Amino acid sequence: MSPKKGYKQTEEHIRKRFQDENSQRKRIKTRKKNGWFKNKKEFVAKMIKINTGRSRPDRAELNRKVKPKEMQGKNNPNWKGGITPLNRKLRNSLMYANWRQNVFLRDNHRCQRCYKYGGYLEAHHIKSFAEHPELRFDLSNGITLCTDCHKIIDNKRGRPKCKK
Repeated sequence: MSPKKGYKQTEEHIRKRFQDENSQRKRIKTRKKNGWFKNKKEFVAKMIKINTGRSRPDRAELNRKVKPKEMQGKNNPNWKGGITPLNRKLRNSLMYANWRQNVFLRDNHRCQRCYKYGGYLEAHHIKSFAEHPELRFDLSNGITLCTDCHKIIDNKRGRPKCKK
């Protein structure tokens, strides 16, 4: 019994509530002593007898996130001969992640166009990533921009494709 909000309790109510709580605690203690765990060996034997013959899948097999070796590499039905594009390899590389982080640190995590601090920032290559491979990881070729400013500055972004 919990007190109602805005309801002033009398001493009688408080005494009754504590008596109820104490009696619940006593009931739980006596159940543990007398009832539920009295014949534990018999209970376990009965459960073993009930569950014999039933198979349960191994938990490790169900929760395995790693693909089995039979499905990796050339054995996978989606294998296309190991052709990861160079662009994806470079952009997922450690060098690219370090370059990006260093550009953010140099610019103090602030957009260099609107000077907005924090939020979702992007590292922009001043000279194109594709056209200037020698400047891909050069710190002076990078600038920190927020998403909105990057859409404005980057001429390849936010523009519909040309229909020829």
